[in-house]
Amino acid sequence: MAPPGRSPEPDHPVVQGLDRKFGHEGEIVAWVKWLLEPFHEGSPGRCLTPTGAQESDTPAKNGGGMTYPYESVIQGRFLEQFFDPAFALSGQELAPDDDEAVAAQVHKALEDARWDGNNHVNALAHGYQSIKNQVADPERFGLVYAETFLGSVIDYMEDFCPLAEELAKLMTAYAAIIVKAREDLNDVMGRLVDAVHDKYYAQRSPDFSIALSTIAGALGTAVTGGTAPMVWGTALITILSESAKEGAAPVKGPGWEEIFNSYLVAQADVLGRAETQLSVINRRIDSLAGRLPAVPQLAPG
Repeated sequence: MAPPGRSPEPDHPVVQGLDRKFGHEGEIVAWVKWLLEPFHEGSPGRCLTPTGAQESDTPAKNGGGMTYPYESVIQGRFLEQFFDPAFALSGQELAPDDDEAVAAQVHKALEDARWDGNNHVNALAHGYQSIKNQVADPERFGLVYAETFLGSVIDYMEDFCPLAEELAKLMTAYAAIIVKAREDLNDVMGRLVDAVHDKYYAQRSPDFSIALSTIAGALGTAVTGGTAPMVWGTALITILSESAKEGAAPVKGPGWEEIFNSYLVAQADVLGRAETQLSVINRRIDSLAGRLPAVPQLAPG
């Protein structure tokens, strides 16, 4: 949906590099460019009359036939600012073809590391015991040092495995937050297009309210098809849900500026919620780094 005489511009330089999940950027470019050119190709404007600024479909004139000064109905706005949050949510390489698949991939990789580590430790322990049983003088062949090292490896894996499991959960949650924020923001962008279309073509004053889904819903459906609690537990979901800000109250009004203000408020809210939730993930990763044990070293003494 585009303004009269215009077409969507998905290849406009301003929107190059946005994530492929966004699908309304071309329409927004067309509407914003149209509105920034008052009284051109049917676009409205804001007439600056002695009684105040007034939105109008045609330039206003005084009693002598002189046209009052006028400006854009979104004066002071510029094209780039309508896409800043979308760019903030672009560029995260979650997976080559399927964003939702990355959670399962990351979780499996870290789980494999945990299980492989345990398997190698078990094999090492059995191998050591087999050699020890065949040596008459274990101390002479340095097996005392080997036994000490093996004990250090076992202790290391006991500490590492829980950390790997928790990191898998955090990486999965990180992906879910980004994926859901993109979906919410794309919804906001679509609602803006619907609102300006309704205002111009249907002459309706739209209500730009939007209800953003909770992170619990995002973790439960956007990535794992509803099995999220089984993957990383309800505790993390609760923390992330409580950390998210409440949805901002929509800016309502009949004017063009109010519609675009509503859009800016809504997109900032989506990004703010994602930032808040990601900060929780970052803090927990930092705490994991502080708990990471030292790698065992095989050295006499």
